[in-house]
Formats: sequence, structure tokens, C-alpha cells
Amino acid sequence: MENDKTVISLKELLARWNVSRGSITKMEHAGGLKRLKIPGIYYSMKNVLEIEGFDEKDLTHSPFEWRRMTRELEQTKEELHQYKSFFRQLTANIAELNYKYSQDAKKG
Repeated sequence: MENDKTVISLKELLARWNVSRGSITKMEHAGGLKRLKIPGIYYSMKNVLEIEGFDEKDLTHSPFEWRRMTRELEQTKEELHQYKSFFRQLTANIAELNYKYSQDAKKG
């Protein structure tokens, strides 16, 4: 994962965010994106990830952990989908039984 990098070049950042050079310049002037004081145009990867919404603790996970957590998240989403389907069917069955019992009560 890209979290191993400590710096990112302007060219890489333009491709990563798919924005124009003008957009990057505006972010620099607004103070959100800080250019590193080294030759060339480079930015701190930590600053870039913060702008993208990564939490500081997210940066401590290894690529292996990210893959494991991503796999676990996908499995959890699939389980949730299955549970939702089950409860929808269960609710429909209960509603159908209630209707039948109410119809039988009217007859009897």
C-alpha cells in the first residue's frame, strides 16, 4: 500500500487525485496542502493522507493488515446482506400468517 511512502511528487499527486496543477496550487495557498522544503515539488504523504481523510492510526497498519481488514469487511457486508434478506422474508411470512389468521377469525 502507498502508506509506506513518506513523500509524493507533484506528478504522482496530480495522477492520484486526477486534478489540475491549478487545483494543487489553490490547496497550497489555502494552507491545507504543504509543499516540502526540498528540491523539486514534493509533499508529505502523511499530509496527503490526512487530506484524503485517513486517520493517523490508519497509517500504522501494514499492507497485510489492510488486506485482512478489507477481506473481513467484505465478508461482513455479505453476512449483513444475507441477514437482511432473511429478516425481510421472515417479516413477509409473519405478515402472511397474520392475514390468514385474521381471515380465519372472521369466518369462524
